[in-house]
Amino acid sequence: MNKKSIYRNKLVENVLEVIFEQNDITTTMNRILEMIGEYSSASRVYIFEDSIDNLSSENTYEWCAAGCTPHKDHLKHVSYKEIIDRNFSSLFGESGIWFQDDITKMEDSSLKERLLMQNIKATILVAIYEYDDFAGFIGVDFYDTLTELSSEQREILQVLSKLISYAMSGAKYAQLRGLARSLKERSFDLKKQMRFERKNFFGILGNSALFTVHSDLTDGLIIEDILAPDGSSLLAALGYSVPAPYDEEGRTFIEANQVEMITPDAEICFHHKEIIKLFYEGIGSAPFDIYIGSMDMYIRMNAIFYEDQDTGHVMCYCMCTNISDQYKEIRRLKELKTVNEQLKYEATHDGNTGLLNRAAGEEEIKAYINENDGKTGALILIDMDKFKLINDNYGHAVGDKAILNVAETMKKCFPQTEVLSRFGGDEFAVFIKDISNVLNLKRALADFLLLVSQPMTENNMSISLTCSVGVAIAQNGKMDFETFYRHADTALYFSKNNGRNRYHLYSGEVMSEDMPIAL
Repeated sequence: MNKKSIYRNKLVENVLEVIFEQNDITTTMNRILEMIGEYSSASRVYIFEDSIDNLSSENTYEWCAAGCTPHKDHLKHVSYKEIIDRNFSSLFGESGIWFQDDITKMEDSSLKERLLMQNIKATILVAIYEYDDFAGFIGVDFYDTLTELSSEQREILQVLSKLISYAMSGAKYAQLRGLARSLKERSFDLKKQMRFERKNFFGILGNSALFTVHSDLTDGLIIEDILAPDGSSLLAALGYSVPAPYDEEGRTFIEANQVEMITPDAEICFHHKEIIKLFYEGIGSAPFDIYIGSMDMYIRMNAIFYEDQDTGHVMCYCMCTNISDQYKEIRRLKELKTVNEQLKYEATHDGNTGLLNRAAGEEEIKAYINENDGKTGALILIDMDKFKLINDNYGHAVGDKAILNVAETMKKCFPQTEVLSRFGGDEFAVFIKDISNVLNLKRALADFLLLVSQPMTENNMSISLTCSVGVAIAQNGKMDFETFYRHADTALYFSKNNGRNRYHLYSGEVMSEDMPIAL
């Protein structure tokens, strides 16, 4: 299964939709786990995530099928040594997947014992990596044994693990907010505390951590030097020293580095009177994403607000991380999704008119017929009269405009909820899913013929255009497509041979636009 077809998988597409539209990480993860569970018919789907101290793990998210007992609340801060008696990341190997189709056949171990105690008969564990480091795993448990795990299913699980890793990165920043909580609670030297927090910040996020900024928003000053991981001063590189004017430094930074705002309101980060409003609105922290053109880098600025207990000033501690890999990958996935949607559209629609092409039109019509829900439907075939003469006399460009004119008239006269299709060349089709009144159908057909016959003007020339129409009606939905089409085509042939520019309804014996139809 190639990579493009994986991203066209319905489950992967749905997970991408949830991630792109996420409002909060908990809702996002719970919905994704639910989709995985329903897709795989699992009993329980969950995530174990490395805690911030890297010494233990935590069951952070969980979905359970009906009748299955949740375990998440009992699996807080679990040491990996309690789960397996060796390095946990080594369990997965190069594939990143550990699959057991029958737990009872496993070698005796603490892991086997734990799984059997939870009544698990089969399980799939998929490793989650963040910045190439093992960050946890997705678990998919079954209370019945499994016979196999196909290569396609493995690839889909690996892709989902990658997408979940991106979604979880937001939760990592939420954990960082706790690092600044002690700024309110502890009374010892602020600079000492900030160094401690900064050390923790770089320790947690490793190479993705870029720099920290500590500011007094009330005074509009940067009060601590902006330091990169190597300890170098970014303020000095911009020609400033602490205390530095917050807004002026922000303007210089934007101009010197070709900064673009990715998060819509990210610009408020560079104006102390704007960002301080978040604190007064009761917001404790907020992430903002920007793009630094001079470095070709996407950065997330996670701003944490607190009130200095001695001065009453509103302070901001901003931790900045490199999110280029995640952002570029998600952007690539969005672009791939857009391309796939465009390819799907092009494969099912006529390029000139935007109507469904014949294959897609027939497929939709057959689907409605096969539902056989007792509704009375109608198939309308439309053929342009003497279209060859328009092409021969005025050229194919004018012919294309004439075809488009027919399509646009169809859209005006028949509801967009019906199936509108160009069957090819100068032939079109409309499928009415439910006819409640044949007289209304006749009025729509008459309106179409009248409107489509309005002369076209091209290069100061008036060009006449008419159409012939044949209609077949399936009473109570009892008709296969081939019979439906043959009847409509017979009615169309009758219209063509009886003066054109008219419609006829198929009745089985003779066709007449005035003939009553028994419904």
